[in-house]
Amino acid sequence: MFSNILKNKKLILLSIVMAFVLTGCATAPERPKTATPGDYEYTKTYVSWLTKKLMDDHDIPAVSIALVDDQKIVWQQGFGLANVKNKIPATAKTVYRVGSIAKLFTDSATMKLAEEGKINIDQPLVKALPEFSIRNRFKNAGAVTPRNIMTHHSGLPADMLRGMWTEDSEARFTEVVDILKDEYMAYPPNYIYSYSNVALSLLGHAVQETSGQKFEDYMDQALIKPLGMLNTGFVEKESYRPYLASGYAKGDEINPGQIRDRPAGGLYSNVTDLSRLLSMVFANGKSRDGQQVLKAETVQEMIRRQNTNVPLDFNFDIGLGWFLIRQGIDGTDKVISHGGGTPCFFSQIIGLPEQKLGVVVLANSCSGGSTVADVGVAALKLALEAKTGYRQSLETKITKAPIAEQPTDEQLDKFVGRYATWLGLIKVSRDDDRLKAKISGWNFDLVPLTDGKFSIQFKLFGMFSIRYLYGIDLDNVTLNPVVVDGRSIVVMRFKGRDQIFGEKVIPQAIPESWLARLGNLEVQGTDNNMRFSGNRLVNDDGILVMSYRLKMPVLPETKASLPIRPISDDEAIILGLGRGMGETVRIIHADGKEVLRFSGFDALWTSYDNGRPLDQSEFALKPRLQPSISRQGTTQ
Repeated sequence: MFSNILKNKKLILLSIVMAFVLTGCATAPERPKTATPGDYEYTKTYVSWLTKKLMDDHDIPAVSIALVDDQKIVWQQGFGLANVKNKIPATAKTVYRVGSIAKLFTDSATMKLAEEGKINIDQPLVKALPEFSIRNRFKNAGAVTPRNIMTHHSGLPADMLRGMWTEDSEARFTEVVDILKDEYMAYPPNYIYSYSNVALSLLGHAVQETSGQKFEDYMDQALIKPLGMLNTGFVEKESYRPYLASGYAKGDEINPGQIRDRPAGGLYSNVTDLSRLLSMVFANGKSRDGQQVLKAETVQEMIRRQNTNVPLDFNFDIGLGWFLIRQGIDGTDKVISHGGGTPCFFSQIIGLPEQKLGVVVLANSCSGGSTVADVGVAALKLALEAKTGYRQSLETKITKAPIAEQPTDEQLDKFVGRYATWLGLIKVSRDDDRLKAKISGWNFDLVPLTDGKFSIQFKLFGMFSIRYLYGIDLDNVTLNPVVVDGRSIVVMRFKGRDQIFGEKVIPQAIPESWLARLGNLEVQGTDNNMRFSGNRLVNDDGILVMSYRLKMPVLPETKASLPIRPISDDEAIILGLGRGMGETVRIIHADGKEVLRFSGFDALWTSYDNGRPLDQSEFALKPRLQPSISRQGTTQ
């Protein structure tokens, strides 16, 4: 989420100005002092007000919502326009692209095949998908299994950017298994939570192989039709085409193309249909008409925490597909959820299995990410209050320790350094009793607290203290430098959840082979959906950095600054922990030239900083500082 905030300065500045202008312009409807059990009227009133306000604030044409109480929809409504040009209003039947909520269906299909004995989720994936194979440099690493794919602990790369978006509707996700044969594992399985779309493509491929049907046909037959979903599918269907919402970026209608990784993010649906998935969970696997879609024990396993023995996950909980994040909702022991985002649609599904309450929110704008989450959480909080009488706070606040007036040198100095983060390489330096951080060109103060953590302060133009940055409440964020599993990391606490923000990078001697490659590159064969520019390999004060700019047709240009560490003359690892990190950058030698290969893309040098000829490829593959390489899949 921070990456969306900090990569576009103009957008940030505009949002700050608008925050000042809009403050106090809208007042929430008065809240009753006590809730009437079973009366959802105030829930509807407040959530309608909040939805319209956020749609105006974030320029969102349409939002649809469904609130479900056990087996019944107690409220469903559309707001705004599904298609602006044709003035088609959004309704509960409006069909959106729901992005990663597709993963819940792929995971459920996997569990259904497990019930039938066709997949063993604890056996190596290669048992269900014999074609699977990937290079592995981790000694004594466990196997990639369907279970650790469903929990995002497989260790597989996050994405293969080349070909991720296509111009046609063909099911190309089965190409991933061949693409990965020359790639490397990012982590050992079960080492860290690292979200992976390509892993879900492999799982969908396994579903197709073991079921003996096309993936989308099996999903229809095994889940979508039994659940009574009339306007849901992994391909566009004639039946729901009239209900399709258009996507919008900054008010302009866009055509985002199709995602290759269909099992990970290629689902179409509406709030009415998706509410049936929640009802199935609440009924222990039964559809609303009483059909047993999944066994009760299967449903319970899917919403049980799976990552209890993963130190780097901290207090983050995940089941099989379902995230188990509290969302700031009180009065319940379990919250299940999943979100989705694809250009330009966002989705959120949240459920309370114990109270049998749930909500689905869908939007059709590239700026709708925070809105679907905020609307969904608010709706569920008020619905829970209406059903049980348990009073909810509509604001999620974290308790912070007081500011340390006299912080110790030890507290300050342990944070100083450079960190590999999902925002790139970040430098933290000391300024007397305060710390300064530079993130994507913006300067932040890191204020020490008495418990050893740090608060974030940002001053616009160095003068005006800003609390909100494009939807993020900085008062609700703390940073904590710690050592876990021998790794120096910074843990960010945000919305009640601890997660890795960055890992400290210690400069090391850069091998001669890589120093000779500093210079400018040009990506070859860039597709229309991934346009790279400004590609550089640089020495940033002892740290090798791969930098580039990436422009997708409907999104703002983003800048990447990836610190990498050579492990051989022709291979380097992206530093850091989490999604997209731990992955391998390789040098390929072809026709007397060096080619840099990353995430399916090849880049050729257009100039070397040391002036050497472009056709001089003097460094052959000489592995060093590297464990022996094996393969996942082929020997299991």
